[in-house]
Amino acid sequence: MSNSDELVLFMTLPVGVDELIVPGVLASRDIPVHLTERYFARQGRYVEIRVPASRLEDARRALDDAKLVGEKLDSDTEV
Repeated sequence: MSNSDELVLFMTLPVGVDELIVPGVLASRDIPVHLTERYFARQGRYVEIRVPASRLEDARRALDDAKLVGEKLDSDTEV
């Protein structure tokens, strides 16, 4: 495995809805995702989201774009 294909930590999230949404956003951009569940005694269960090092910036951009779309949807539906 070359360094660009090495999986790097993208983010760590508590187990809940977000750990399913973020991988979906990345997969929609054809960014490979690897999930690992961890348990931390004081904090509880977390999911580590890893992506190939060569796609780390793409992953950040995809998440930023998704946040912008979410903000636009929120502002369009405000009464």
